[in-house]
Amino acid sequence: MKSSHLRLLLSLHSSSSNTSANTTTTTTTTPAATGTTTASTITLPKSASSVFSYTHRLQSVVNQIRRSTAHWLFSNVLVGEHSLIRYLDSFRHMFLLGYGDLASNFIDASDLWRRRTLQNDTNKNKKRVSSSGSEEHRNEMIFRHQEFNALLAKASVGTDAEDRLEGYSVRLATSKQSPFDDLLLVDGYCTLKYDMRWPIDLFLGQAELGRYSELWSFLIGLKNVQTTLSKLWRVLRESSEKDKDERMLWRLRAQMLYWVGSLWGHVQANVIRTHYQRLLATMTSPEHRQDHDFEELQEAHGEYLDSVMRGCLLLSRSCSETMHQTLRTCLAFCELVERAAEDDGGWLRSKRRRTASGDKTAAEIVQAWTEDRAAEPGLYAWRDQVSRLEESFVASTSRFFGLVSNQPQHVKVDGHLDLLLMQLDYNEWYSAHRVRPVS
Repeated sequence: MKSSHLRLLLSLHSSSSNTSANTTTTTTTTPAATGTTTASTITLPKSASSVFSYTHRLQSVVNQIRRSTAHWLFSNVLVGEHSLIRYLDSFRHMFLLGYGDLASNFIDASDLWRRRTLQNDTNKNKKRVSSSGSEEHRNEMIFRHQEFNALLAKASVGTDAEDRLEGYSVRLATSKQSPFDDLLLVDGYCTLKYDMRWPIDLFLGQAELGRYSELWSFLIGLKNVQTTLSKLWRVLRESSEKDKDERMLWRLRAQMLYWVGSLWGHVQANVIRTHYQRLLATMTSPEHRQDHDFEELQEAHGEYLDSVMRGCLLLSRSCSETMHQTLRTCLAFCELVERAAEDDGGWLRSKRRRTASGDKTAAEIVQAWTEDRAAEPGLYAWRDQVSRLEESFVASTSRFFGLVSNQPQHVKVDGHLDLLLMQLDYNEWYSAHRVRPVS
């Protein structure tokens, strides 16, 4: 390859020498290291047509060298276990959660690890869990990063991702690297990294890996919220009779789960899968296999990442902030329900006391309820908190629907946002009725 490139450059030089009649010679002097001067002669074309001809030949030689280099890379370097498609497929499954079993196992293991870690911190420091965001706690989490990464390896056992984690690691941090880094551990920040190695570093840079990490934080956080809401039925099922308070909890959980599930289905089916298939079609097309245009493939990959992030609404700051607020509200609701169920039976205890009132008059029931509320205000505080969380959820999801509806048309088309709007607005939930919190 080196000799062929030299021949091309020599042919360019010889072609310029053959047109010496239409050229002018310029001599310049350059100081040498010994203190003397050296003369160099530069041959430049005289006429405009000669300049155009020389520029055209130069561009042709550069393109030939570029294609030759790209062909050599794809024929001798990015082949076999180092093929470009293999790397992109690995990123698709790891960063974009193509390994569904791995993601689910890792979320479950991370939840147990987080609860155990926070419990240990609480026992040591005699503090509430809510204070676990202190600097000391986060530094302690960083020192435990090896233990946390062991969870990733353990989560891959028995899945398609087993023995395919080389180069990947989960990093714990004390500050946010992207807006959604706090949705998995809630009290801490984490993101997935890849150790860039040869030869993939010839094709990708740190900027592209940063975008992959941002997508992982968003997707793993979204999946964690969906999983947490799904598991909440284990707490709610403890009651056999459904009163107004419990129906409010079940209904709010259903609304949250539908919204999160719709967003998850959209980014996986309408965005990631669609644009990844388009990228593969570009990479494996006959013309690209023949020409091996390295820069065109890099540009296609960059457009792929842009389209995925645009479809996930991560390039819109307002949409990104609204999604984060909504997902944090969902996690706060789950935590509140679990805490209410653990505190002396929560709403279950208050319900048993209400059902034991027997055949009392309405006035007696109201008076007894008022006395109980005044005597034990903490027993009813969780209901007020649920109402506030519902109001926050209603406001943020309504705002999100409006923001997505007002996205530019090219963003809607590229991100298939009309499909997301249609699913969210099932039965004209937002466009006509809107969500009304229960008073």
